[in-house]
Amino acid sequence: MARRYAGHCRRQHLDARLFGSVAGIYPGRSLHADGGYRPLRCHRAAIWLECNDPRDTSLRVVCPQDGGGHQPPEGLLPEYRHHLDGCGRPQPQAQRVVYHHAGRTGSLAGATAGGQKCRRSLLGYLCRHGRPQRHGRLCSPETGQQGLYAHQPQRGPTVGGRVCQIAGIQLEPKRVMKIRHLIASLLLLMCAAPLRAQWVGDTVSVPAFLNKEKNLIDFNGADWSPLFAEMDSLQNGSDSTARVVSIVHIGDSHIQAGYLTEAVRLPLQRRFGDAGRGLVVPLKLAKTNEPHDYSVVADGAWNFARCVGRKYSAYTPGIGGIAIVPRTNRIDLTVSTLSKTDDCEGFRRVRLFHEPTDSFPAVISEPYRVTGEARSPFLTCYSWNDPVCSIHFSGQIAPGEERLAIYGASLETGESGILYHTIGNNGAFYSSYAAIPHFAEQVAALAPRLIVISLGTNESFSTSLTRDELYKQIDAVVAPLQASCPQALILLTTPAECARRRTRWVKKRRRVYYSPNSRVTLVRETLKAYAADHHLACWDWYEVSGGKGSSTAWRKAGLMAYDRTHCTETGYRIQGEMLYRTLMNAYQDYVDNGVAQ
Repeated sequence: MARRYAGHCRRQHLDARLFGSVAGIYPGRSLHADGGYRPLRCHRAAIWLECNDPRDTSLRVVCPQDGGGHQPPEGLLPEYRHHLDGCGRPQPQAQRVVYHHAGRTGSLAGATAGGQKCRRSLLGYLCRHGRPQRHGRLCSPETGQQGLYAHQPQRGPTVGGRVCQIAGIQLEPKRVMKIRHLIASLLLLMCAAPLRAQWVGDTVSVPAFLNKEKNLIDFNGADWSPLFAEMDSLQNGSDSTARVVSIVHIGDSHIQAGYLTEAVRLPLQRRFGDAGRGLVVPLKLAKTNEPHDYSVVADGAWNFARCVGRKYSAYTPGIGGIAIVPRTNRIDLTVSTLSKTDDCEGFRRVRLFHEPTDSFPAVISEPYRVTGEARSPFLTCYSWNDPVCSIHFSGQIAPGEERLAIYGASLETGESGILYHTIGNNGAFYSSYAAIPHFAEQVAALAPRLIVISLGTNESFSTSLTRDELYKQIDAVVAPLQASCPQALILLTTPAECARRRTRWVKKRRRVYYSPNSRVTLVRETLKAYAADHHLACWDWYEVSGGKGSSTAWRKAGLMAYDRTHCTETGYRIQGEMLYRTLMNAYQDYVDNGVAQ
């Protein structure tokens, strides 16, 4: 069956999130919906979409009909579909052949745009107020004939991390479709594409509505001079001994994707030295999303557990908030760093976190001179001489061991620099990490000099959580970390404004709208009060991001997702850029004045 890239027809705009590069179309070539064809070249992929409403027009990119002896392109499968005209009327006599890629899920492997391969190409469809937009037609500006056209390819949105070409289309609105909706959608497309393409290296353009003058760390009497002194020695020292400044960033879904922390980690490592990728967690094996720059792949069947959700609590999670457990007594696990360029992020040392055991059974099967030692019941270290981008663990669990959970691994270069560890879990609360046994002890194994905690968004959606309860939950995480990591400084960050999804009935129709989540201010005030009471540093991201009403501005700028809670990739990178800037401003104050508090 052909894969449908659009599920139930819901309100979507032609923006950079849905309107990707149209692969396989050349300028001036077109396919007419009236049954006539012009020459059309397919690059081993066909893109189309359709709403589940059978009356809706299905827009497709197809290869020429194979009735004349044409063979389907390699890697594509034909599918016969009835053609629908511009008003959604079926025409059974006009069958066409639609080719779709037979590759892996979520990817159109081999599709090209602008000479570059793209991971995914989607064509947004028109819906209005939750209903299919059946009266908007695709038509030729020259002939007026209906169809899908590509004219003057231009620089467009990114697909799979690459900037691709998009094909311009001309829409002929009719009755229900208002021209202002079309113009707004196309303007959003043109504005959102540059935003998505601005991430080059480690910098992004910061929007004007942010309170840049408020981008300061409130130290609350905490002395950060020892941390900045170590960072200064990394930048200026000539000692051959490897020195590492370890930073641990703990958070929720804002952190799990990795965009925010990457925007902090990369410029820090460029300035002070690269000590490695840091902690990687097998999130995909736990059936959740994972950062784009590493992979953890396992052979065989594995069970998993997460720190969020009762149905995922069959096992005890570890430092990364998850645990993976082989269903057999065999361990086959490959850990790799990934890169969109030819240069991967090599590492010479791995610290593997696992369920407490006297001896971890897995060994590195690659032909390296590996030295392994157990540093603690839940930590085994491996090291070798030459940097690698991938390592494979294999082993047999002892007969007496019923199971052995794996939590994650720290990938390190063995050189001086910054080691930035990311611990993020979708839907996590402060209480989620407080419930992980020995969480603080495992974090202490990373020897952090700074622990950044970015939680609170999920707490703001709890209508029953009181200020006192939240205060206790914060302390249940921070106090054990301070006890286990006495050398570490703590930085609490406040969540940005988000919005609640609400519904109302208008003329017997249910309408969805969003209103600011007022409980974010309660979380913010509680975090600031806790930081002041315990002399911990606090970064007020709520104020820096714009404060009250900022979620609307972020959404209009294309920096916040449709749910008004999560950000787009660019939005997260902007937040990371602002965190990096405030850290460097504080560091520069230390360099200039010798004091940071």
